[in-house]
Amino acid sequence: MSSDPSTVSGIPCDAACRSRTRLILCVCSAGLAGVAGYVAIAGWYGNDVSQGDGLSAPAILAIVCLTFVASLVVLGKAEKRGRFAREVIGGLALALPVSLFGLVCFDAAFAMYIERSAPPPPPDDRDFGGFLAGGEFYPPLYYPTQRNFRLHKPGVSVTFRHYGDYFATAMLQSKTLRTEVLSLKQVDITIDENGLRENRPFKGARIAALGDSFTFGWAMSAERGWVGQLERRLGERVVNLGAHDSSPKQELELIKYFVDKQGNDLPLKLLVWQIYEGNDLEDSYEDIAPAHRPRKWKRGFVPLLDGIFATLKDNMAVEQFRLHRADFGGAPASRADRHLVVDGVPQEVPSFHSDSLGTSAFLAYHLEQAGRPLSYVMEHENRPRLDDTFAEMARFSRERGFRVIVVLVPTSARLHGRHFDDFPALSEAPHFLDHVNALAAKHGMERVNLLDLFAEKAGTKLLHFRDDDHWNEDGHALAAEVIARHIRGMDTR
Repeated sequence: MSSDPSTVSGIPCDAACRSRTRLILCVCSAGLAGVAGYVAIAGWYGNDVSQGDGLSAPAILAIVCLTFVASLVVLGKAEKRGRFAREVIGGLALALPVSLFGLVCFDAAFAMYIERSAPPPPPDDRDFGGFLAGGEFYPPLYYPTQRNFRLHKPGVSVTFRHYGDYFATAMLQSKTLRTEVLSLKQVDITIDENGLRENRPFKGARIAALGDSFTFGWAMSAERGWVGQLERRLGERVVNLGAHDSSPKQELELIKYFVDKQGNDLPLKLLVWQIYEGNDLEDSYEDIAPAHRPRKWKRGFVPLLDGIFATLKDNMAVEQFRLHRADFGGAPASRADRHLVVDGVPQEVPSFHSDSLGTSAFLAYHLEQAGRPLSYVMEHENRPRLDDTFAEMARFSRERGFRVIVVLVPTSARLHGRHFDDFPALSEAPHFLDHVNALAAKHGMERVNLLDLFAEKAGTKLLHFRDDDHWNEDGHALAAEVIARHIRGMDTR
């Protein structure tokens, strides 16, 4: 018993033939959908979705599904009208999936080749070294409220010696780095009951310093940090509200917390607010502490898609070239890369030499950051949040009756880079610092731009550690001097 014959591409076709044709159409449509998904992952997955130039995993899945349905409809209609011969569609049904599978296999093989042919990383595992690096022994932080700011856990008192943040055990194998760059820093830290690096009550204090690790006094004793030196220069109590690894938004939350908590014991009249070029745009600007934010699921359908798409993209050949993993020795190394071998020893942090300043290491991220265009700052997802933070600080300071001095702190790359040989190109202007300066001016805040005020000494005296981006003792002393000079010229009554 047979079905009535019909036609496919103008050729008589029974039920079995129509079933084969539908299967071929489905395979062909699936191949087109796979190609669309591959292109979407390669071009847009992993980019910043909030800025409109990226696609999420569900969006890519939707593209794949829509492409499959649209292809099935279009090819089905075209095939019925005889615009495509059955053999053509059959050829596409074979070629598309095979080509896509071959492309994915090539990507995986190429990525494996790139990874296995890359030089081994330098041996920097600190578990096999007997020295501490910056941050390994510093007091831990915690969230005292549901708001997104942190304090140091109270009642901690530590004494230790450590190298700078750039330290890796491989640096000890280089005589140049060992003798000219690395330095052990003796640090004594005491955290009071308020979670601050203080040892006296707030009562009666009219001046406070707010900021991140520069204000906290990274790798410095409290007396040698700029806050302690500023207090001695002014002859007046200055409360240190510095908390390392904090953003301007978190610092705003911190000062609001302490002004409300201390009440009349903190009759604040002047706040010295330190802003750092190195990471203050990129750090956290959320309102709520992580533990109190909506749960981010790690398992389920969307995380599964994210894992699959992220693995596919990381293995794509185009991604190997985009991330400069595949140079084949033909492409010239970047300036930073040329400085990653010192005395024949591979390093993770590039080092540069200056006739006047000697040898110093610089964080590769800061080298890249110092060369970024204005668009990086203006289009960054945190830039509007930074603007809102300054507006809120201005409102809060007016409401509580204190003035704000904004101290702009450049990275060592920005301040000293042009004095080092073969240093990567810097942007034509310090765009982040300029934007912060404009924000402070807009809201009637005083400004102390340390890039301009430090420039005179930047070519003859290193103001940062050679193995860390934080200020050395000379940097803290000069900062205290110029800030004190500015405050003396103000009426802080």
